[in-house]
Amino acid sequence: MRLILLIVPALTACHAQPAGGAVCKIAFLLPETKTARYETQDLPNFRRQLTELGFTEKNLIYNNANQDAATQQQQAEAALTNGAVVMVLDPVDSNAAAKMADLAKSKNVPVISYDRLINGSDGVSYYISFDNELVGKLQGETLLAALQKLGKTNTPTPTVVMINGSPTDNNASLFKRGAHAVLDG
Repeated sequence: MRLILLIVPALTACHAQPAGGAVCKIAFLLPETKTARYETQDLPNFRRQLTELGFTEKNLIYNNANQDAATQQQQAEAALTNGAVVMVLDPVDSNAAAKMADLAKSKNVPVISYDRLINGSDGVSYYISFDNELVGKLQGETLLAALQKLGKTNTPTPTVVMINGSPTDNNASLFKRGAHAVLDG
């Protein structure tokens, strides 16, 4: 996970512990538990890499919003109140998260928009994700290959029903654009 490389500069001050013995905090805020990778891959990998950098569980503020933007807003506010020096945020709602990034910026806390882009805020310091349009193209190519293998690409044109994901997830529009670049072409 290259995400750790982005937060290292913000965390260097953590090794020179803040005055009064306070513990340096890193907020890792995920959107939901329905996608298995968040709890089985992202969180364990994040914890492992923090440990490799010499941090402990005391340095981590972790929350999962269970697909509720208002809950995530409260979690972000609490993380900042509890002393987060960097916030890694995978937003439930890419637009609603702008308020979280703006609040963090007002407190000089860098925000890393993780996986899903936070729209409408200059409080985002970094954005790390997959090439989501390429993912959509690969999905489209795979679907096309499967239809060809089944002999379903001849006239009449097969009907493909696309479920494009949540309108609050910026990645969904990128997946759709990539898939249409292949399927419409």
